[in-house]
Amino acid sequence: MIFLAAVVLCALALGRLSAVTAAVLPFLAYNCFRSEPLYNFSVAKPHELFALVMFLFVAVTVGSLAGRVRDQAEATRRRVVTTLALYDFSRKLSGTAKLEDVLWAVTAQLQGLIGGRIVLLLPEGRDLVLKASWPPEDHLEPTEWAAARWAHGHGETAGWQSKTLPRALYQFRPLRTSQGIVGVVGVRPKEAGKSLNGEDERALEAILDQAAVAIERTRLVDETAQAKAAVESERLRSASSSRTRGMTRLPKNSTSSWKCRKPSRIRSAPASLNSRMRSAICSGVPMRFERKPSLYWTRSSKLDFAQLPSPSGDALPAFLT
Repeated sequence: MIFLAAVVLCALALGRLSAVTAAVLPFLAYNCFRSEPLYNFSVAKPHELFALVMFLFVAVTVGSLAGRVRDQAEATRRRVVTTLALYDFSRKLSGTAKLEDVLWAVTAQLQGLIGGRIVLLLPEGRDLVLKASWPPEDHLEPTEWAAARWAHGHGETAGWQSKTLPRALYQFRPLRTSQGIVGVVGVRPKEAGKSLNGEDERALEAILDQAAVAIERTRLVDETAQAKAAVESERLRSASSSRTRGMTRLPKNSTSSWKCRKPSRIRSAPASLNSRMRSAICSGVPMRFERKPSLYWTRSSKLDFAQLPSPSGDALPAFLT
């Protein structure tokens, strides 16, 4: 029983391989030092042989089961950590409106998952441009550029551990959306000969899907803002042209009409009007204009000057009635 307890502890702490090793070593030690003949691996009595075989079978079985439980618990823990990381990553992307912030958030998340080098390329014009990377660097080798262009043009994985350009140091994967491919991500793990396990592969695919949607969303936001700005500019241009066409300017030396922009500048009014009358007409009387109230009014604006009160009590001039 003491040997079985040691086997279970090894399985829980180190895994199934250590449990099997801990089961075989006590079996050999008991056979050599406790069963007759001593210091020999042969067994003289059948019941001792049966006991040793049963011990080995039970120890290996219990150790394997305990090791499997440990592995499942570790996988569950990694899955929970990955799920929380993906949730936090999606929350960050939902609150990010700028493309640069989205790119750096994606790069940091991938670097935390893989622990190697990350590059993110976006199309500009007819070629790809390196937008973000970890660690920061501004160049790639020609083989990496060829693999990245292949992944963007064909929508397939290219580069390291792929069928296309496997000698490249990075593995490039396209960022797909419903509208097409919006970019390419290149990953390079720390250990070149070690591939990603199933859990990391699923997490990587989830991050790439969220990154593609976020990049497309920021681009749509920018395009919408530019369209609104263009519409507003066109509306202001149309309003300005309409105001220019609808404005009627008065002649400079006109005696039948005058500007009323400021009361102190009534220069073309008849001399029979005194200053108090001019103030009453220009500042104290509400007037209705034909087109532009803030600029001009004319005699044809249908004002009934006969009803205007005279500041001095005198009758208004005949030309106003």
